Amino acid sequence: MEPMEHIIVVGDPGAGKSTILNGLCGAAPGTPMPFRSGLSVASGMTTALQTEVVNGVRYSDTPGLDDVELKERAAAAIADAIRLGGAVRLLFVLTMEAGRIRGSNLATIRIVLDALTAADVDIDHRFSVVVNKMTSGEMAAWGDPRMEGAAVLRSQLGCAAAVDQLVYLPRVNGLVDSADAQFPGATRECLVSAVKAMAPMAVVAGTDIVVQVNEVDRLTSFYESELAKQVREREEERKDWAAQHQAALQEAQRRADREEQRTARREAALQEAERRAERDQATLQDVLRVQQAHAAELEGARKWNMVAGVVAAVAGMVVFKVPMWP
Repeated sequence: MEPMEHIIVVGDPGAGKSTILNGLCGAAPGTPMPFRSGLSVASGMTTALQTEVVNGVRYSDTPGLDDVELKERAAAAIADAIRLGGAVRLLFVLTMEAGRIRGSNLATIRIVLDALTAADVDIDHRFSVVVNKMTSGEMAAWGDPRMEGAAVLRSQLGCAAAVDQLVYLPRVNGLVDSADAQFPGATRECLVSAVKAMAPMAVVAGTDIVVQVNEVDRLTSFYESELAKQVREREEERKDWAAQHQAALQEAQRRADREEQRTARREAALQEAERRAERDQATLQDVLRVQQAHAAELEGARKWNMVAGVVAAVAGMVVFKVPMWP
């Protein structure tokens, strides 16, 4: 007999776990929601394990470990959900604060994964993270969930197990403070397709895990410190990149300026060569004109000499009475 498909949702109070489960159940509009959701002032809507079977699939909603008053109860609820066993698809639901994951989110994920590992449950690529209520700016900043976002999450978790699916769900204003509201169709389809693509954990019914609730505060503090450190490192990297980028731009500008100067010098040299050629051409034309004038003068002198010779000959003949014709 195949184990029952079992979707378990874990996350901090107010992260939207119940709304996500209602979306996965596919409850028809206008019908009662299997899981209560909405605004709760003192704590999250879920204060104990709630498990429902819908169309042959078990869905389990657990309280958040970050709830100070309910930590022990939340730890027991998570352990009870795992004890039910099945082909478990484990979803961690978290929200962001000022565009970054909170330390309590990471503490919850680490504690539950450590508990499963201690019980010899294979978790690698068999759990997913849903980042809920993301603004458009946060979704753009985190990039493709299959690449940039997953890399950031793994670096922040600092554990060996790899995330299977990383799902971004946008903030839906219509769900804010609304009781038992439902995701829009496109958002629900994105969530359902991601969960269907998950590789399930094989959890034997009766498996006991120990959720180290006493580690919540220590790990939350540790991850907050690590997150702050990463923010500082990214800021330094951003500054270094900006400085390198600025230096590269300045160097490119200097190269462009040098090339522009070389081009200007080449153009100036070309213009000077053209002017020199024009002067040489003018000089040549002057020489040609002088030569032509000299040639004309020589031709005129030659002709004059011929005429003068003829005149002289005639004059001699007249004077010396030399007959001009025989």
